[in-house]
Amino acid sequence: MRLNAYEHYLLQLTNDLVHYLQSLGASQQDAEDIAQEAVVKILEIDSVLTAEAIRPWLFRVGINGYFTLYKQTKRRREIVRQYLPVTASGINWQETDDDLYETLQELPVSTSTLLIMKYAENLSLKEISFLLNRPEDSIKTALYRGRKQLKKRMEEKNHDY
Repeated sequence: MRLNAYEHYLLQLTNDLVHYLQSLGASQQDAEDIAQEAVVKILEIDSVLTAEAIRPWLFRVGINGYFTLYKQTKRRREIVRQYLPVTASGINWQETDDDLYETLQELPVSTSTLLIMKYAENLSLKEISFLLNRPEDSIKTALYRGRKQLKKRMEEKNHDY
């Protein structure tokens, strides 16, 4: 398969972006995912970018994507640390607050299952997506909403005492 000059240039820029994102601290997988999303955005935009404008645009979109992912990951870790004491083998239910377990049971089964798969069993989004036969974006959204529900209910329980 032969690549034309534009595709070759875009491929080189994508590889450069992946290396740059890794230098910022992104994992190989995250950097590749972010770079792929940036390239898709270039291909989807209505206007044509000049050769000089492609590189800065691609890098800006990639960097913004990385910072967004970083903020989301940081926030998730804070919520997990606050409400789910974790050991090397996952959640230590004996040390976990009984309120947390009860609150998880109060959530819809699909939501509590997702939270347990992600944080107790340490499954990746890709693994959960495969197991549930759902798109990763759908899993991300459901996890976000589930964490919000869990946090809200935990805060309500803490205020009731």
